[in-house]
Parts: sequence; C-alpha cells; structure tokens
Amino acid sequence: MFRRFKTDRLVLGTILMLSLISTALAADQQAKPQQITGMEQPIPSPDGRSALLYKKNQTNPDQPYHEIWVRSTEAPGKEALLFEYGRDANVLWSPDSTMVAITHAATSTDSFVFVFRVVSLTMFEEVKEVAQFLDTTFFNNRNIKADHRYAEVVSWSQDSKSLLVALSGHGDGGREFHKKVRIKIPRKK
Repeated sequence: MFRRFKTDRLVLGTILMLSLISTALAADQQAKPQQITGMEQPIPSPDGRSALLYKKNQTNPDQPYHEIWVRSTEAPGKEALLFEYGRDANVLWSPDSTMVAITHAATSTDSFVFVFRVVSLTMFEEVKEVAQFLDTTFFNNRNIKADHRYAEVVSWSQDSKSLLVALSGHGDGGREFHKKVRIKIPRKK
C-alpha cells in the first residue's frame, strides 16, 4: 500500500509539472509578437474574450491587401475590421487585453508601429502619440539620416502602460543606428 501511494504522488507530481510547463509556454508565446499574414488560427487576447484574425481582401485584383479583424469569442460571428496593410504585419495583445500593437512592414525599406485601443468590439482608437514620438524623435530627426527605417514591437510591460520598440536604420552611406526605446502609452482621454 505504501508503494502505491508513492507511485500516485509521482504521477500527480508529473502531471502538475507538465501543466505548469504548458501554462508557461502559452504565456511566453502570448508575450511575443506573432506574424499574422497568412495565419488561419486566430490569436486570442490574454483574457480570452477576443481574438485577432487575418483575412485577405482582393476586391481590387491589382492591389490585394491584407486585413486584421477582431472577433468576439463570446458572440461568434461578431467581428470588426481593425487594420489594413499591404505586405506583412506582426501583432501583440497588451497583457490587459485592451490594446493591440502592430508592426507593419510596409516596404522592404520601412516598417512602422501602430497601437490601437479596443474600446469595444466595433470601435478602436489609434494611439497616435506612439507613431508621432517615433517619427519626431528618430525617423524625421535631422541628426539621424536613414534611408531604411525599421520600428518593431518587442514587448509590452506587465501593467500594459508601456511598449518596448526596437528601432534600426541605415543609409546608403553606411551609417547605422540600433536602439530600443520604451514608450509610455498615454491614458485614455
């Protein structure tokens, strides 16, 4: 009887350990930007109430474009368009599920960061201060001349109050810059 008890404890301990590892891996995956172009699986929000999904819209065959939609997981079939783009995009939910950060690789020489507040399933607000800060501080700065400019979402802070963005650029003259900046997200007005 004593031996059986030890075996049961070992099995339960193994199950618990695997469960913890699985939870940690899922949390780690959620904390990294995911490429959405071509994805068939929705990317769920941390609270599980919404999901981002990819759609390709070809209403104009000369200029196909891609779309990121927000879908309610509580009301199937209820979804709204969040963002349209032409080339590639990576997305990352904020930990509190109230915002979405998007890295938009517009061309081979430019990528930009956009942040949207999810006010409701059908209403989104762009947090324009993020793009304005990056443009005025780095990309339109006279001291930093770069023909190729890249901004990329790295991660959210745990409290969803700031966003870490990797910046890089280079010009034909060989000058390069690489920097990571933490951008404080302004409060909702």
